[in-house]
Amino acid sequence: GNAIGFARAGCAVTARDLDATRVALARRNAELYGCRVDAKVGDCLALLEQNVDADALFVDVPWGRDWDKARTDLAALPLLAEVLWRAPGRVDRVLAKVPPSFDVSEVPGAVAEAFFWARIGGLPSRE
Repeated sequence: GNAIGFARAGCAVTARDLDATRVALARRNAELYGCRVDAKVGDCLALLEQNVDADALFVDVPWGRDWDKARTDLAALPLLAEVLWRAPGRVDRVLAKVPPSFDVSEVPGAVAEAFFWARIGGLPSRE
């Protein structure tokens, strides 16, 4: 879903997932929505080791079913920790989808934001 959202917003999207079923679904959804997503089975960490020409890296880290609803720290999200460690010099920005209880202060310079947008004139009339 996230890859499709970025592609529909006009971004060039390279998507990697370790789960072949999820990659197949991303490809199918991209076709259904008429957008381009380069979706392949793979590891985003391996992708970071390549010369990637990207303005940003979006990572939807796995939280697991038993994530701490009171406080989630960086140690609880090892994929995000690894991405943040490898990203400098490779991409300018890392965008991460994290649990609401994530302690943003654990990532120096990080800002917690939520993004919602709509194209003006694209909303249905209230009449």
